[in-house]
Amino acid sequence: MKTALICTLAFTLCLTASAHERITIGPNGGRLLMIDSTTTPNVEFTLNDNKAHIELLDAKRKSIPLTDQSLTVIAGSRSNPTRLTAEKIDNKFVAGPLPDGDDYFIVFRLKESKKASALTFRLHYYTISCGECDRIEWLCLCGNKGSGKEIEVPNSIDGLWAELNQHHLELKEGYKDKAYEALDEVTDAFPILAAALPEKSNDLTAAQQKVVADRSAAVVKALGEIKEANSARKLENAKASVDTVATAIAALKKNYPPATANAKLKEE
Repeated sequence: MKTALICTLAFTLCLTASAHERITIGPNGGRLLMIDSTTTPNVEFTLNDNKAHIELLDAKRKSIPLTDQSLTVIAGSRSNPTRLTAEKIDNKFVAGPLPDGDDYFIVFRLKESKKASALTFRLHYYTISCGECDRIEWLCLCGNKGSGKEIEVPNSIDGLWAELNQHHLELKEGYKDKAYEALDEVTDAFPILAAALPEKSNDLTAAQQKVVADRSAAVVKALGEIKEANSARKLENAKASVDTVATAIAALKKNYPPATANAKLKEE
């Protein structure tokens, strides 16, 4: 009964997922899924002969040897889910064939050892081709445009500060909520924005420009530390770095007019 309840809830929650979300591609070209575990922080989902292949990956996204881990896979519509047997083949879990259909959810429950509690993660298995990039939707990269390492630095200082404030907010929220995928994105984009601030500040005094250069560098360094802690699923080690970012941003704002320093993105 408990397992059935968990799986039903998982399918219900997944109904809120949407196409064109930002995704991360794994080392084998599949979909990377991030897990709340220091032992198995990532898994990669790939598809071969209509069978799900799941590889466990460490913080550096290197393969983890399979020993006594076990995996349960449930796929299909919420009204008629199918439980699949996952076998260990070539250091991957292989389950399938997947049930018919082009739009449903796959729920995985991983046990890292025989006595461990199960870790639940899921994938929106949507196999329609994207109309923009022609990739199947569960591997569509359209949602990655303009985010993460593809962030575009605004031309104006007001626009840049609006992005900095937005990303600082997302950093704080992601840290508080342990939103690993969101933190992965923000720790890619935020350093690019912070590093661009000195070049956009040529109208400041020499003394102010030095503060901006030093504090921007501090933000970039702290974000690198946060990214490392997030990758290892050890966010408790990032508290000092999160505080450093907040202190540095506050110091940076003192060098700009309030309207600039507190600029916000326009709602679309």
